[in-house]
Formats: sequence, C-alpha cells, structure tokens
Amino acid sequence: MAHTPQSIERYLDDFSLVMTAHVNEQYTALRISQMTRLSEKLVKEYIELYNQYKENSDCQYRLEQIQVRAANLFERCKKNRGKDQ
Repeated sequence: MAHTPQSIERYLDDFSLVMTAHVNEQYTALRISQMTRLSEKLVKEYIELYNQYKENSDCQYRLEQIQVRAANLFERCKKNRGKDQ
C-alpha cells in the first residue's frame, strides 16, 4: 500500500478517463486502450469496477465526482493542445 499521492492521482485520472470514454462515447476496451495507452486488461478492469458499482446508491456521489474530474481533464487536454499549435 505504499502508493505515492501522485500515483493515486494518476490512477484516479486513468479511471475517470476510461469511465468517461466507456459511458459517454461507448468506446470499446480496445479503443480506450489505444487512446489512453493503458493496457487493454487494465481498461477492462476499470470498466468492470464501474459496472460493479454504478448501480450502488452509496457510490453515486463518488462516481459523479469522478465524472467531474474527467471533464476537467478533457478541458486541460484541450487547452494544452491549443498551446502546441
């Protein structure tokens, strides 16, 4: 359990991106893997976690927070892309 705060932030970012691509875009695990450069196995694990907890009322607030996190990540990515051009 010796994960650094930066590692935990990265895990949350990765999960939020996978969840958003899966839920909002209905992308396959393979497509999400290619987009995020995460292994297809990890993407499938994140999708399984999401599917396991999406109907649990105790988890709704946290999943909503994660969706907001993903939206913020997308906005940062868009801003960064604009700087590169």
